[in-house]
Amino acid sequence: MEIFSQKTIGFFEFLKVLDKEELHELANSNDFKGIAIRNKEFEEMLKLYLFVGGTSQAVKTFLNTGSLEKVRKKQKEFIKNFEFELLKHTNQASISKVRNLWNSIPEQLAKENKKFIYSKIDTGEKSAARSSTYEEALKWLEEHQFVYAVKDYYENGTFKLYMHDVGILGAKYNLNEKVLLKSNEDLFSFFNGALVEQFVLQELKAFGKNIFYWNAKNSSAEVEFLLEKEHSVVPLEIKSDFKTQAKSLSSYIARYKPIFAIKASTKKISYINKIYSIPLYLISRWGRCTY
Repeated sequence: MEIFSQKTIGFFEFLKVLDKEELHELANSNDFKGIAIRNKEFEEMLKLYLFVGGTSQAVKTFLNTGSLEKVRKKQKEFIKNFEFELLKHTNQASISKVRNLWNSIPEQLAKENKKFIYSKIDTGEKSAARSSTYEEALKWLEEHQFVYAVKDYYENGTFKLYMHDVGILGAKYNLNEKVLLKSNEDLFSFFNGALVEQFVLQELKAFGKNIFYWNAKNSSAEVEFLLEKEHSVVPLEIKSDFKTQAKSLSSYIARYKPIFAIKASTKKISYINKIYSIPLYLISRWGRCTY
């Protein structure tokens, strides 16, 4: 299994591959009323994408079998074969560091404060991991696009670390498809919103632009992503339906006065006081416009 050749597809392409042509065309249109009418369908497809993800093997498995159980099995095979593939592409001394770093991501993303902390890496030893020990491992994972590091825009050395695919992240969490697809659980409740953040990051990274985040010093205020636009920075906050007041976003706006801001949730499209509220499933399109 050559996992290094795998590429991920985004949500819009996922719709097209699954022959959801009407939804695909609607998502790319300016028919916002039509989009709102079919909001439920978009949300159901988004849940499906959060489970299947965008790796070619997982998508092909779902297309050929329609079985989410087999999709999860394929994702588990990917995870199992990850270390075996490392033997072909890196030296013996680096394998444990790469593996430990990669395996640490799900746990660190599940924290309320998702800042990546090297000392939280489980090395299997008593001594805590240090940044100097893992710098090369992180660089290797980034170069092969297995991880995405999102740096704090205003503070050097601080970053969050994401995996390359939301389906693989869900498999690492052992997330049951019935819980994700068939329950009324708020998407943001899963692992402190880790799945939703991973999805948004993937969609934005498709445009090849630099993405950052903001965490206020001595405060819990945080804006999940900052997007560079010309000579300004656009804040993008991800919010649950139950927490749409976006206090962190308001704090950022008051401090830095961006030209506009974005709030992504499962709410419908709106624009109030220079804040665009958009549904999660349209984040890819919005990212394209932002740049």
